[in-house]
Amino acid sequence: MSKICIIGEKQFIYGFKGLGLSIFPVKNEKEAEESLKKALREEFSIVYLMEDYLQSMEKIEKISKNLPVTIIAIPGRRKGNNPGWMRLKKMVEEATGVDLLKE
Repeated sequence: MSKICIIGEKQFIYGFKGLGLSIFPVKNEKEAEESLKKALREEFSIVYLMEDYLQSMEKIEKISKNLPVTIIAIPGRRKGNNPGWMRLKKMVEEATGVDLLKE
């Protein structure tokens, strides 16, 4: 069975614990990077990472290079031009035919 975790702000990720995901609460990008390294050491195969902590995707690719892990960026609290938020918004609109997440 795949080990799955989520890295992000405690108030945002805590509910995922009830779904069986391991959580790594963080407050800044440095803590997020350390949590990602820890998750890789503990052999998580799927890591959800709040986009707010993705200042450099190159860092993440370097850390996870040649490892059997899937890292998925998820929208954080910021809206607007966040790629994860825009992707989620598009998926909801395609599924429902309505822009439910409009600002």
